[in-house]
Amino acid sequence: MYRGNAMVLYSQGADGVYTFNFFEPGLSLWWELGDLGKLASLNKDYVWDYLPSHRKKSDLLWELRLSGRRPNVKVTARGCEPIPLMVGEDLTSPPPEGKARSLLLRVHLRGPGRRLHFRLNGGNLTDVSAYSDGEGTWFEVHPPAGLFRIGENLLEVALAEASGRESEVNEVRLEVRYPPKEDT
Repeated sequence: MYRGNAMVLYSQGADGVYTFNFFEPGLSLWWELGDLGKLASLNKDYVWDYLPSHRKKSDLLWELRLSGRRPNVKVTARGCEPIPLMVGEDLTSPPPEGKARSLLLRVHLRGPGRRLHFRLNGGNLTDVSAYSDGEGTWFEVHPPAGLFRIGENLLEVALAEASGRESEVNEVRLEVRYPPKEDT
């Protein structure tokens, strides 16, 4: 998650990434976050932070962060508020030398498993798999890189059929991995 956050900051024009109140020189985190070239070729996760409507409820975003509570997103057959997922790299560009790139979008729905429809930046996501974790259902899909753009990406989720019970998305995560390229 730190790597993904750092890439978003660089994509927004930051010259560097600084951390406070903690320093352990032996951790790779310190040389990764400060080196954009190295960071670009490392595995990273981009996670959903807050919805625009959450920010309107508080004048200061840090108040939301300090509470440790991010409201879940209610999902109906009509859909949900678009969930912004910030991405800090061009996923359509060639991967680093000697590496491949794989993308896995994971969405967690609290409550019983349901059939859902997913759209990312207006494009439908298909071939979605699902599994239960005891607290809800994880939905996973390998989205095409062409659906993503640097910066804000909007994920829309809708129930496949109307139901009397509400469902809630409580986590969205894009896992970007750079495994070694297999010789063909």
